[in-house]
Amino acid sequence: MQIINHWPDADEIGLPDEVVSELINFLVEPFASESEAQAFWQECPSTIIVLYENTNLAEISGSIRQSISFCLNYPEFEEALPNGYRLLLAIINDEGTGCYLVLPSSLDMTEVMDG
Repeated sequence: MQIINHWPDADEIGLPDEVVSELINFLVEPFASESEAQAFWQECPSTIIVLYENTNLAEISGSIRQSISFCLNYPEFEEALPNGYRLLLAIINDEGTGCYLVLPSSLDMTEVMDG
């Protein structure tokens, strides 16, 4: 699992390049440019939670587990990413701060959604 609380640098995200590229495209999409998106993130920091095939969901607790559950239960949107990954976004507050969840489609999230 990886948690990023700032505008991500493509090199720091531990996913295949094509997944990272598409993720960055989705982060920039609502804005006129990447620099505008980065400026928004400085004012309203969002969180990106990346789960991997080998993520042990039983070991995730506290606010991270709550954030994952919120993304799964109340997504504003869900998009398919390359290599069998998907992206969910849940808006956290009126300013537009969000929680992005990136996870492999094959990961069984039932335990987190119910918990």
